[in-house]
Parts: sequence; C-alpha cells; structure tokens
Amino acid sequence: MSAQLDKVLADCLCRAWSAGAGPGEDRLVVDVDSCVGEVYGYDKQGAGYGYTHKRGYHPIVATRSQTGEVLHIRARKGSANTSRGALRFVEELLPRVARAGATGPKLLRADSGFWNLKLMALLQTAGWTSPIRCWSQLRWRTESAEVQSLSCTHGRRTICLLMPEAKTQRVHLRVAASDDELFRGAAAAANESLSEFLVEGGRERAERLLADRTRFVLSPAQWRKFTAALDRAPRGIPELAELFRRPRPE
Repeated sequence: MSAQLDKVLADCLCRAWSAGAGPGEDRLVVDVDSCVGEVYGYDKQGAGYGYTHKRGYHPIVATRSQTGEVLHIRARKGSANTSRGALRFVEELLPRVARAGATGPKLLRADSGFWNLKLMALLQTAGWTSPIRCWSQLRWRTESAEVQSLSCTHGRRTICLLMPEAKTQRVHLRVAASDDELFRGAAAAANESLSEFLVEGGRERAERLLADRTRFVLSPAQWRKFTAALDRAPRGIPELAELFRRPRPE
C-alpha cells in the first residue's frame, strides 16, 4: 500500500508541475525535516518513543518551501534517529523532482541532524546546493566562569557564537514598596522581566564605574608617546643596581 501511495504522490506531482504549478527554470528550495506523529493505541506497529518522549511515529518529509506542497515522505519508527534513512530518502527525492520538470537551480535545506559526508557528496554530484552545517560545541574555563560557544566552518571562514554564561548565583534584595512598584513598571515598559531589568541596569552601572580602573583610552598622540616609551632602550640606574647588589638582610 505504501508503494502505491508513493507512486500516486509522484504522478500527481508530475501532472501538477507539467500544468504550470512547478518551478520550471526558477529556483527550487526544498526543506527536509522530520516530525512526530503521536499515537495512543498500544498495538500500533512501529510506534515508539523518540526525543519528544511521546509515543508515535517519526516520518521524514520533504516540502517545497515556496508553496508548502509535499514532495516526498517516508514513514519511520517512532524511535528512529533524525538522520536514519536520510541518504536513501534524498536519493529518491532528487530524481523525483527532476522527472517532475524542475530544471532551474535547486537548494536543499535541513538542520545539522541530517548532515553526513555521503549526503553532501550526493547533492554536490547532482548539482544541488545545501546550507547544512555541522555545528560543534566547545567548552572551556576562564578565571571567573565557564564559557561555551558554537563554532562552524563555512568555506575558509570559521563562525563562532558565544553562548550566554549559565546563571548559577542568586542575589536577594529588600526594597521599599515604592521602589518595587517603580522597578516593575519600568521593566514592563521595557518588555523585560524584573530580573532582566535589574541585572541589566546594575551591570551597566558597574561597568561604567569600573571602566576607568580597568580600561585606559588614549588619543592618537598619546598612544604614539606610549608606544615610543615602550620601545626605548632601558636606561641604567646606578642606585637601583647598587640596591640589588646589597646582601639580603638576615
């Protein structure tokens, strides 16, 4: 039955696109993704629990982004991994789209769960482009906190996104009723939570207060003098040399 329905979908696609509904020589953008179809019966064959922790199926679907029409679909067990069967799915999708009459540039979009070398090679050989990128998570420690980032190599460039530091500390405040009303009103006007408003305001004032103790701003002329002083040869100071020659007091 599934093979018959699949053939019906392919034939309908060819007929619709030959009648003028297809992209023709225009650019075709195809989105590939998976979804979860929740079920409730205990005798559903292939139903299982996936990443959503809901019992159901986990099919993979390809749609045309410009219109939302379904180009290809494959049923999978509910416990199937995101990338399970993705290569075979795309191998079936590419000739189907070609038979339907898409002759222009083609782009396949999917998230990193579908990324693998064989799939990328298949798309490249078929003349498709794809923005699928594999992001890697990095984690390291500084003197004050643990920092996380996401990095991705795109061509010759490496893109790095810093992730916010985890909020692990609590600060308890006691304020007057009038101040509480003032803070809450201002936070609502800024479309922020009370915590966000107070933390952002406190951080801004703290940075301004400590800026002149941790940052020094020099004009171009002052900078030239500063670097010239650093580059000068050291000057001998006899008194200092004599001081270091003295024996250490017992």
